[in-house]
Amino acid sequence: MDNLTLSYIIIYVFVFIFGACIGSFLNVCIYRLPKNESLIKRNSHCMTCGEPIKRRDLIPIVSWCILRGKCRSCGAKISARYTIVETLNALLYLWVFYHFNGIFNPLRAALVCLLFSALIVVFFMDWDTQLINTYVVIFIGLLGVAEYIFCKDQTGLTLKSHLIGFFIVSVPLLIICLITHEKAMGMGDVYLMAAAGLFLGMQGALVALLIGLITGSIGGLIQKHRKIKRSVEERRTAPVENGRRQDLDHSQSDRVLGFRKFVDKYHVNRKHQAADQCQEISIDRTADPAADLTRNSRFFQFRK
Repeated sequence: MDNLTLSYIIIYVFVFIFGACIGSFLNVCIYRLPKNESLIKRNSHCMTCGEPIKRRDLIPIVSWCILRGKCRSCGAKISARYTIVETLNALLYLWVFYHFNGIFNPLRAALVCLLFSALIVVFFMDWDTQLINTYVVIFIGLLGVAEYIFCKDQTGLTLKSHLIGFFIVSVPLLIICLITHEKAMGMGDVYLMAAAGLFLGMQGALVALLIGLITGSIGGLIQKHRKIKRSVEERRTAPVENGRRQDLDHSQSDRVLGFRKFVDKYHVNRKHQAADQCQEISIDRTADPAADLTRNSRFFQFRK
């Protein structure tokens, strides 16, 4: 093995480790940004017991494997998604560094790496909350501006291409959003595609739209499957009352409860009316057969 090959291996190992470290920070962004928590003031901690995580347990990928996915303090299970995000970001950094020849074009490779990191945050935040953070979208837009200023000779994209990329996808999405009153998609998707189009240019924005439609469809199917599975599980574990399983949702149960109260109140009123009518008939009994006949006719008319 010559010195050049060894140097390349060391560089790529460093890129992988650096990508994993950035992926660890992405996990913090994914968890804290939707809650408007500070990204730097509070140390990493266990989500179950709140105990601060020690430095030796903060090594990306490795610590999760050593701890077997459990907290050292309380033994609570740690989601494997933390390691998935770290590994995914590290592998993407490797691919970008190789594809864009990061040794000779480090600035452009760094910008593309940051773009992929921002998209990872957007994806998992959207998966959890169906919301897209504004600060992440602004960050992607700033990356597009930086790419045009510092890397326009390497990308070959003109200012016109960047501006067309900004509008070519975001404007149709905006029209759809306004027509459907944000039922088909939200304004966050419009802002995201505008910022991504500014970075990618016209052709890149169209390719990104195609990829987004495919991944969005797959993600929607997975979410729908999870929702159906969760609904079936809730019905299976629902409490049983009077021999019947109470598997109605809150709106249905409220309507059923309101109707039952109405029926019970109606029957109570009917019983009170019948009792008052019978009492009225039995109080003033006279010897007049005609009066008794009138009372009996009133009673039978009420019974009908």
